[in-house]
Amino acid sequence: MTRPLEFLSDDDEVLLRSTGIQLRYSPGDAIIKAGTAVPGLFVVWHGRVRIELNDRSGQEALAFIEPAHIFGEGTLLGDERARISIVAEDEVRADVIDGVAIRELIAARPDFATRLFRSVASALVERMSRLAERAAPPFP
Repeated sequence: MTRPLEFLSDDDEVLLRSTGIQLRYSPGDAIIKAGTAVPGLFVVWHGRVRIELNDRSGQEALAFIEPAHIFGEGTLLGDERARISIVAEDEVRADVIDGVAIRELIAARPDFATRLFRSVASALVERMSRLAERAAPPFP
């Protein structure tokens, strides 16, 4: 497993925290529902969330997102409609950074943008690898 947000500097993490709005969720809370608008980029600082195809209670998780990982990546590209649901697995503390605000940060700070996109790509590769492992046995 890669280090969460591995390409971001300490200053980048401070920037994300200062730009975001801190939110708290209880186990079972739907943070994002499939088909609804995504308010921005989320950074999970505490707790764990699960990815589901919808937000029905008891649905098997497709994957989990651990602390200091992100979701809502589509907002970086202006895609603000959720295709999956994100549900709090336990007590979760996360920041949400408005889609417009994060895109403005990216435009104003190219070095930050590069590190953020590298971290997003790394997290997505890791997530896809875990999904692939569940779908098929590993190569011999």
